[in-house]
Formats: sequence, structure tokens, C-alpha cells
Amino acid sequence: MVQIGFTLFIAAWGAGVALWLLAIGESVGMWRFWPRVFEIGVRVLQEARSLPLPTLAVGSEFETKSGKFKIIAPQLCFFRMRMSCMNADLHTPFPIKGSLRWNGSRVAIEGRIPVFTTLFLAAWLVAWTIGMAIVASKPGNLVGGVAYLFLGWAFTAGICLLSIPFEIRRAMRILREFEAQVSGPT
Repeated sequence: MVQIGFTLFIAAWGAGVALWLLAIGESVGMWRFWPRVFEIGVRVLQEARSLPLPTLAVGSEFETKSGKFKIIAPQLCFFRMRMSCMNADLHTPFPIKGSLRWNGSRVAIEGRIPVFTTLFLAAWLVAWTIGMAIVASKPGNLVGGVAYLFLGWAFTAGICLLSIPFEIRRAMRILREFEAQVSGPT
């Protein structure tokens, strides 16, 4: 039983390493505004509102205080937080990849969290659970194994419950900055 558990633990750990590397690739894709990267991930923000269409050419990029934008097509713009080594902003595992799709003067706003970071945390939870099951299966370790199992799950839930709402608020701030910039002085 322990041998099977150890094999499953190693498999989950290996998946976690692979997903970590894919998450780095996804971060590069966000930084470079690769369209495929902006189309995947768990949607955490969706709304529609009236918003002027920027008058910039396709391929143009511009920044606000908190965000960076790229015009992808005549009716499509991607946005993300500004990424810089010198940036003192808080970084979480779930920076939002946003898109703005216009239909006339209405824009559909969508924000997604990175898919590979999400899958990495799932693999981490699987490995943690298997590891703690192995620990708890040894005589006298049941209470400690269950306690550490709870600690790992609580830590991961805490990361998600703090990071995702924080990133949604950041995305909304970026959108307010965008609106102020494209609307111009009134």
C-alpha cells in the first residue's frame, strides 16, 4: 500500500513540476500578449458596459498606472497588470488575463486566471494528500497526518481566497484607468 502511495506521490510531484514549467511559459505568454494564453483559464471576471473603443492601430500597446494593454484586432484588446522587475506591486499566483471585446459602443469584459498555476495547485494538493495519507497510515501518526493534511488544504484555500479577489480588484482598477484614459478629459 505504501509503495503504491509513494508511486502516486512521485507521479503527482512530477506533474506539479511539469505544470510549474508550463506556468512559467504561460507567464511569458501573458507578458507577450499571446492570444492563445488569453483565451484559456478559469473565468473570474465577466461583465458588459459602455466604453469607447480606443482609436489606436492594431498591434499598438499602451499603459496606464497599473495595467498594460494591446490592441489585438479592430474590436479586441487584451490587458494585464504591468509586469516589471522594478514594480513594487504585490504579485499573486493568479494575475488576471483580461480581454475587451467591442460590439458597437458596448464592451464585453472578461478576466481569466492562469490555467497552469491552477493545475499546479491541484497537483500540489494531490501530492500533499497522498503524502499525508502515507504518513497517517503508519501506527501512531493518524492525528499528525490528518492535522498536516488540513494545514496543507487550508494553506492552499487561503492562497486562492486571498489572491483571486485581490486580482479581481486590481483588474477593476486597471479598467477604471483604461476608461479614464480613453474617455479623455470631460
